[in-house]
Order: sequence, then C-alpha cells, then structure tokens
Amino acid sequence: MTHNTVGNLVDAFSPQEVDETGVTLTDAYSAGGCLRIEEGELCFRPLTEVSVGFEYELRYTTDYRIRSRTRLTGFDSVWLGEDADVRFELANRFEDRREALRPSFRYRIVVFDHTEGNRWTLRCTTDGAETTLTDFTTRSTLFTTPQGTTLVNARLYRNVSGVYVPYTEDWALYDGYIGETGRTEVQITVRTSPESVTPTAPKYFRQISFYGAEEGMNFTISRRCRLRPCFSSAPGYGAALAFDDVARHEIRQAELLRALAHLFDLRFHTDEQLKRVYIEPACEFYDATTVWEWSDRILGDTPIAGADRALDVHDRRTWGYRDADGAVARFDAANDTRFGRWSHATASKAAKQGEEVSLNELFAPTLCEAGRYANAPSALILCVGDRDDATTDDATAVTPRIVRWMGLHGLPAGERWGYPLGDERYPLAAFHFTGDAETEGFTLCFEDRDAQEGLHRFYDARIAAEEDRQQVTLRLRIAPDEYAALFRFAGEAHPTIRSHFRFRFAGGSSLFTLRAVEAYNPREGVAHCTFDRLCDD
Repeated sequence: MTHNTVGNLVDAFSPQEVDETGVTLTDAYSAGGCLRIEEGELCFRPLTEVSVGFEYELRYTTDYRIRSRTRLTGFDSVWLGEDADVRFELANRFEDRREALRPSFRYRIVVFDHTEGNRWTLRCTTDGAETTLTDFTTRSTLFTTPQGTTLVNARLYRNVSGVYVPYTEDWALYDGYIGETGRTEVQITVRTSPESVTPTAPKYFRQISFYGAEEGMNFTISRRCRLRPCFSSAPGYGAALAFDDVARHEIRQAELLRALAHLFDLRFHTDEQLKRVYIEPACEFYDATTVWEWSDRILGDTPIAGADRALDVHDRRTWGYRDADGAVARFDAANDTRFGRWSHATASKAAKQGEEVSLNELFAPTLCEAGRYANAPSALILCVGDRDDATTDDATAVTPRIVRWMGLHGLPAGERWGYPLGDERYPLAAFHFTGDAETEGFTLCFEDRDAQEGLHRFYDARIAAEEDRQQVTLRLRIAPDEYAALFRFAGEAHPTIRSHFRFRFAGGSSLFTLRAVEAYNPREGVAHCTFDRLCDD
C-alpha cells in the first residue's frame, strides 16, 4: 500500500458464515449485500444513493509504557477518514501505593519526567523515624520496604547541585510485579457522521490506521472487530455541533414553559404597556410590602360567598417527573423509592377522596454516578439512556432532561479529567448533588433528599393555604382606569394583581390575593372577583 493501513477490519457479512472456531455467526449481516469484499478490499456499495454513517467497534492489543499516573503511551489514536481522526487516552489503571505502603514488600517507583543525569532518593517515615527506601538514577527502579509496623509519608527528593530538594512533579509507586512496559487490550466504539454514498461512488475502508505509540511498539488487531452501517441522522464523531443541535427536541415553547412552571410553581404575566414578561415563583410573585384596604369597595347588595379551598384538591397529592430510564428504575427498585417524587396528605376533611398525581410533561429525572471514569473515579457523570430497552435503535430518542450546570469542579489529588481537557477539574452538571467542601449541594427532586430541600418548597405555602384557608367571591366597585391598572406593574403606586388586599367582614379582617376576575362591567364599574385568603392574617 502507498499509505499506512491495517487492511480490512472485517471479513464476514453473512449469518451463514462461521468464525475462527467454527461457530455459525448470528450477528453478521451485509445490509442487503451492500457490504462486501471487492477485489480484496472492504466496500459498502448501496443499490441507490443513501446517507449512511458507520459504527466501528474496534478491539486490539497494544504495547504500552506507563506515561503518567493517569495515562499509558501506546496506540491511542485511529484514523477513520478526514472527519474521523479519533484520539483518546489509554487509562493507567495501576494503583499508586504512596498512601498505603506495607512493610517488607517489593515496590516499583517510576519518575515520569526523569532525564539522564538526574539523581533521586525516596524516603518515608518508619515507626516515627525517617528512612531512606532507595537511591537511584534511572526512570524506574525496584526496592523492598524495611520491616516495621507503620510506613507513612512517602516522599521523593531530587539532587540539585548536591542538595536533595522535594520533588513536586508526577511520580508513582506501584506493586513490584508491575513493569514500566507491557501489553493491554483496548476496545472503543465510534459512530461516524452520515455521508452520501452511491452505487458509483461506494465507501471504501482502505485507509484505516492506528497511531500514537512509540517506535518499536507492537500492535495486534482482534478478530472481534465489528463494522455496522447506520442509517440515522444522528451526528457522529467529528461532527460540528451547536447548542441548537444538542438541545433540539420536538417540543413547543408552550410545553417548555408549562414544564418549568410545574417545577417551580411559576406565575407568568405580560405587561402589555411595558412589553415585559414577568416570570416568578408564586411565593415571590405577590407583593406583601403594601396592603390595600378594599373593604369599602364591597357592594352591600350582594352576598359574600365563601368556600373551603380544600374542596378543589384531593386528600393526597403527588408531584414528580415523567417515567425515567433504566438507571433511575434500578435505583428506585434497589432503594424502594421514587426518585424525584414527593407526596402530601391533605389534612382538611373537605378534600376530595383519592390521589392527584401531577407529573412533569417534559422532563425526566437523571442520576449521577461516580466510578465511571478510571482516571477520575470521583467524577460524577450523568447516566442517560436505557440499556434495558431493546425496542428502539434510535440513538437520538432521549427524553429531555433538566440539570444544573456547576462549571468545572475540582478532583481529588491524583485524579485528572482526560482528553482534551487534561485538567484536575471536570465539567459537573447534575440533577441532584449532595454537596462537598467546594460546592453547596442542591436537588431538583420534589422531595427532600440527602439533606437537600426539594422543589416542594415552592408549593408549601400554597398547599398550607389550600388545606386551611377559604376563598371568597364578591362584587367590588372598580373604575375602568383602576381595572386597567391592575395589570400594570410600573408607574405610581396602585393595586395590581400582585397585591395583598384586606377585607373586613363577619366581625374580623383578613388578607387576600386576587385569584380571578370572573366578570367586569365597565359601564357600571363593577367587578365580580374571587379572592384567596392568606395564612398570615
């Protein structure tokens, strides 16, 4: 060949064929004969023009050299075409033993940035006394720890002009059987972006090559590699994505607004005069700084009708999210809970019998899990998708989620986020976060969880009023200009739909908020209104 290539990745396309052990293949297919070998080369030639991407499941074994505490040097990159130059990292999974030394045990020390001429000494504290474990002049050496009950505070020094000074760069202690070099198995799955392929311009796989290793390192590709054409519009590796591409779901703006209102009990109001939209939680929407005395506006010729607000609610109410994926379902089953849901039993005997369930029409809850990334096991990573659902092949069919973006979050010493960031911080976004020394915890669950107050706090005041307060319906004198001003929030002080109102009747006085204007007669200046009584009379 005139270029580097590993040749054909696969050589079986039919379930009638057998593998190297003689077992009949069950998961091979040729996409109607389009995937085949032509003149010795792997080729995808469709019957008509199609837009198709390809999913590569690549397995191979590579020589490696330990590069750092988090990374190995080896074949860690693969060229699949102009738009799919895939680079990744070989994780160093060997555990650094500096914090857990044992007496009379053989270890290997590796100084990753060693250069010719450097002189090193490794010391620790053994039973309270400083002990030299080894002196060496190479990148790596073996040594055995002395006898003793405790070995702590392993520290490395470099000789600088005859003086040993503490070394603060990257180094590690490994069990003695671990060498600087070795062989490791690698498996990656990559889906490329769709491209146009025609009968006269087929897709060849003649330029697949692996690179990234040092000179002399060996590479063995596995017979278990897989190649699959994907007839999907989902973006693949190397595709340029904007936020609109990631956030695009087949939803209407009204659906999104209703979903957000459900989470935070939001109130929406448009001030037509100012062309301004107000969006606030109900508990913050109403203005309690000024109370408007409207008792003298009540028309005496019409009775005041009162009713328990609990008549409109059920004796049990539940708030939560739409059904989630398998990760949340498994968590619920293991912990006998419903992640994200909160229920309240109404105390009033006037409430309706039964349960009212209010689930978010758009969003599902999302779990974060640690231990998913070898180089940064403390990193909390969102678990999205459903491995239990075998009914769909659509990789884009993901339920919309809502999470809180926390920025770059610190990792413990010795952990690093991988390519391309390569930092001691990682991007943290979470639905539920218990908090740590760096960042205060929070939750988007409706229930309280892990000492974090849930979203029910936006509903608590309303719930308390609904099960213990009344609503009244009455007729009031309101001039047309005053009625118009109810819906304007700017300008001189005047009562609005956000105001608190005081009414005095039946031998007492109470505070109310305006629930609805049932009817208004501008000719007579009379409004038929319903008010909700507040708890803080």
